Amino acid sequence: GTVRDGAGSTFDCYQARSLEYRGLANTWFLNGVEQECARWDSHAFSWDPMLVREVGLTSNLCRNPRYNYGQPWCYASNGVTRDCEVP
Repeated sequence: GTVRDGAGSTFDCYQARSLEYRGLANTWFLNGVEQECARWDSHAFSWDPMLVREVGLTSNLCRNPRYNYGQPWCYASNGVTRDCEVP
């Protein structure tokens, strides 16, 4: 279902640093072809357990666990980060 905050707002789009984004996007594009993101736990990158909960690093959904990166992103199957197609 749709994730909502206490005011009933959804997190389907992002603003600023996109840390709060909780939409269901899980794809990126390579040469116009849609690609599916890899699972966050399928790579040898270590994320703080508190951050995993706070930012929602589950499944293969686009997120932004870093403060210094613009839009939601994910890992490609080769471990390279890719910007997601998020409004």
